[in-house]
Parts: sequence; structure tokens; C-alpha cells
Amino acid sequence: MASTVSDENYNAGTGVLATAWALTAAAIVVLSLRVVAKFRISKFNVDDVVMILAFVRSTCSLQ
Repeated sequence: MASTVSDENYNAGTGVLATAWALTAAAIVVLSLRVVAKFRISKFNVDDVVMILAFVRSTCSLQ
């Protein structure tokens, strides 16, 4: 099988990192829009706080 990139030099790290950042940015946009909408219609509840805490917990991994 002929390929332009040899298997020992293949590194998917930058692609994986770019995908992770793009998905994180999309989640931030969706969560922000939801929070703004909930505040505007005066329906901000405990479930929204739990969702924000879950997002913060998942993005800020402690080691």
C-alpha cells in the first residue's frame, strides 16, 4: 500500500486537539444562548445551574 505519509510519522494530535476545541466552543455557544434565553423568559431553574456546573466540571479536569 503506497501512502504519502509513513505510519511511523503519523501524528493525529493536532487534529484531535482542534476537534476538541471546536466542540468545546460549540458547547459554550449553545450553553450561553440557553442561559440568556432562560433569563429573558424568567425560567432559569436548578436544572440550568446543574447543567452549567456539569459543563464546568467536564471542561476543567483536575489531575
